[in-house]
Order: sequence, then structure tokens, then C-alpha cells
Amino acid sequence: MRKFDLKMSYLIVKIVIILSIFCNIVSCSTEDRRIKNALKEYALQEGTKYKLDRYQISETILKSNLEDSIRKHNTSIEVQKQIMSTDSLLLNNYIAQREQCKKQQKDAPYYLASSYNSLIRDWQRMADEQEEKLSERQSKIDDFNADIEKWKSLISYTETPIVYYVIKAFYTLDGKYCEKTILLNTEYKPL
Repeated sequence: MRKFDLKMSYLIVKIVIILSIFCNIVSCSTEDRRIKNALKEYALQEGTKYKLDRYQISETILKSNLEDSIRKHNTSIEVQKQIMSTDSLLLNNYIAQREQCKKQQKDAPYYLASSYNSLIRDWQRMADEQEEKLSERQSKIDDFNADIEKWKSLISYTETPIVYYVIKAFYTLDGKYCEKTILLNTEYKPL
């Protein structure tokens, strides 16, 4: 009786292993088919004759990856704001110096008044450069905020830990060889 139970146990374990291998093969085949269909739909938006050469999943982006990126961008925004505050102080100083030169120019004797023109131009140039730096920093902050909003939106619409896949596709479209990186969500729809 014990030998029979032992043989049955081995048989059950073998059946479970075979079934799990079969399920993995079927699920991989289904995933492969869904990815290929999504890549085909994406490519056919730009052409008519499509032939997939190959594809590879480059990255799988998880919620935790995006949450880390959001934290990193928030830190970068704070750093940019602190630098902007220092840059604003410098800008105010340059403007004050320029105005002081203008005032001194008015009060100076006529033969010295023209010597203030180059000083005023220098202070104005430095103020312009500082305004440009502030504008660039604000542009960076705006870009960071746009990324954060996009990532928050992606996180909010997914129910799995996986948010999207980064897939590198190699295919021929209307006789031209194409190599594209395509983002697919967990429902295999292009982002």
C-alpha cells in the first residue's frame, strides 16, 4: 500500500509539473501573440505593408519605478527653486546696481556722464543673463512637473504592479526597414 501511495505521489507531482509547464507555454504564446498584434496595429498607422522581423522587451516599468522617479523629480524641483531664489537675489542686485549707475550718471558732470554708459550696459547684460538662467530653471521645473503628472496618470490607470513595457521592434513597413521603441501598457495598447 505504501509503494502505491508513493508512486501516486510521484505521478501527481509529475502531472502538476507538466501542467505548469504547459500553462507557462500557453501564456507565453498568448502574450507573444498579443504583443505582435499590438505592434502590427501600431505600425499600420503609418503604412500598409508590414512584416515583423523581431521584437524584444527592453524594460518592464513598475509602479515602484515611477514612484521613485516622482520622488527624484520632486527633489530636483526643490533644488531648482532654491537655486532660483539665489538667482533672483543676484538679478535684483544687478538691477539695483544698474539703476544706481543711471542715477550717478545724471548727477555726474557732463564730461564724465558718457563713461557710465558702458557700466550701465554691463549691469544690463548681467541682468539679462540672470533672467535667462531663471527662465531656463523655470522651464526645467515645468518639464519635471509635466513628467510627474504623466507618471501619476499612468499609475492611476493601472491595476497591476506593472505599468508598461518598453518594447524595441524591428520590422519592415512599405519596403523600409524600421527600428522603433514602443511603449505598451499591460493591456498591450500603445501609450
